[in-house]
Amino acid sequence: MSDINKKHIKILEDIYDDYIHSVSTKGMAASWELCLYIFKECQSKQYKKVIDCGSGITSVFLRYYQSINEDVVIFSTDHHEDWLIKSQLFTEKYKLNTDNFIHLIDNDVLKKEWGTFDYVIYDYGMTSGHKERFYFLPS
Repeated sequence: MSDINKKHIKILEDIYDDYIHSVSTKGMAASWELCLYIFKECQSKQYKKVIDCGSGITSVFLRYYQSINEDVVIFSTDHHEDWLIKSQLFTEKYKLNTDNFIHLIDNDVLKKEWGTFDYVIYDYGMTSGHKERFYFLPS
């Protein structure tokens, strides 16, 4: 592993540890392994437009990815406004981009003018109405 990758992984470890002790818990947050996989996948594929449906630690990792790569746009959505605010404040704590944190209200539809995404992280489950709301999910 290169020194630059070791540096990023160390930073992400510190962020993850802080998150599971100050915002969420290890049992509730996405696992360290999943978060690291998402970060590495974005790095290797060089995704430019990513949406995280369900804000949380994965949104923070994506915004860290954005901070070290030019021309990357990240969207984070959540139907729980309080959780979205917690995620946004935690992201701000690490001086990462806080644009495009979007509160989805029931029966709200993601704006189709956002276009397509290179990478979609979906952490909502398949409750009623989600298929209509998330037009970009496969059938």
